[in-house]
Amino acid sequence: MVYFFKFINNEIRSITMEGYWTLKTGVPKDIDVRAQVAYKEIISYVTQFLCADHPFRDGDVCPFARRAIQADTLHFTYILPGVSKKECMSTLRAAISHYETWKRSHKDYGAMIVYLVEKKSERWVKSIHRKLANEAMQRNLILGNLHPESPSHSFHSKHWFPLRSPYPMFLVRDMVSSDEQHLKKSRLI
Repeated sequence: MVYFFKFINNEIRSITMEGYWTLKTGVPKDIDVRAQVAYKEIISYVTQFLCADHPFRDGDVCPFARRAIQADTLHFTYILPGVSKKECMSTLRAAISHYETWKRSHKDYGAMIVYLVEKKSERWVKSIHRKLANEAMQRNLILGNLHPESPSHSFHSKHWFPLRSPYPMFLVRDMVSSDEQHLKKSRLI
C-alpha cells in the first residue's frame, strides 16, 4: 500500500490510501475509522439500492453491480478529508491505472469505487469528473460520479435520482454500448 501524507494543522495526516480491496478480500486492517464508517454505508447502497429492482424497467437499478459482486470484481479505495482537487485527481488516475492492470489478467466485468470520506460539494466532485472523464474514455473506460445531492435524474423519470449516494464517489468501469446515451446526456460526447 502507498500512502500520501499532508500537513494539516501542524500535524502529518494520511489523506489517501491507494490500497484496493474487494468484498471477499475485505477491508484492510489499517483503514481509517472514518473510511470504515463510510464504507459500511456504501456497501448498503451498493447491495440494497444498486442491486434492487429498477422501478421503471426490467432488471436491477445498476445492471452491472450484482454480477461484479458475485464475481468479486468490485474494487474499493477511499480518499480522506483535506485533499485538494489535484490530489483527488492523482488518486483517481492511480485507481484507473490499477483497474487497467487488474483488467489485463481478468476477463470478468469489474469496477472500482473510489469514495470520498469528506462530503465535498457536488460542484467540487463534478469539476473533477469533467477533467478526468475524457481521459477515462480514451482508455475505453467510464468514470462516473455519484453524490448525495446529485441533480441527475433517471431517463425514465424526472423525479427519481439513482446517482444519489451516501458519500461522494467516483466509479471506474468498462465502457459498454449503452453508455452512449448517458455520455450524450452529460455532454461528454
